[in-house]
Amino acid sequence: MRFEALVIPVLLLLLQGCAGLQELAPTLVDGGEGSSLRLQDTWIAPGQLTDYMAEVERRGQPDPAQLRRLEAESERSAAARIKRAWLLSRPGATPAALARAQEQLKGLDGVLKNAGTRQLVRLLERNIRLEQALAEERRKSAELSQKIEQIKSLELELQQRGRSAPAGTP
Repeated sequence: MRFEALVIPVLLLLLQGCAGLQELAPTLVDGGEGSSLRLQDTWIAPGQLTDYMAEVERRGQPDPAQLRRLEAESERSAAARIKRAWLLSRPGATPAALARAQEQLKGLDGVLKNAGTRQLVRLLERNIRLEQALAEERRKSAELSQKIEQIKSLELELQQRGRSAPAGTP
């Protein structure tokens, strides 16, 4: 079974107990000293996020209009940032998309008030790092496979030269 297939079920199980929490009224919160992160919703029920993730998984691909809306909301909404990061970091994401996802999560761990949501953000950050490492390993593997093919080609060429050379020549 592939790792990617387990991410959502594991997240859902980990956060199932927190699904009943109600979101408090949005308040503008500063990200802390030296941070430019200012968000309206720092108390997010993990169930709200996991329900969204499960719905997207059922539908397959997210709606492009929804992605644009999340991008616009991500400046002021922690929930939109988390959702967008998750969408950008889905299996098969490009390195650029993974970097954007990582940027969306930057600084959230320090401002979120719900422990379950902070745990979800940490899991997403870890998943993004693993996806980046996997992409790097795949790149290295493809590079090595290409080098192996070049060596095989050279070996075959040398064998053919050896067969076609006159018997008296060294």
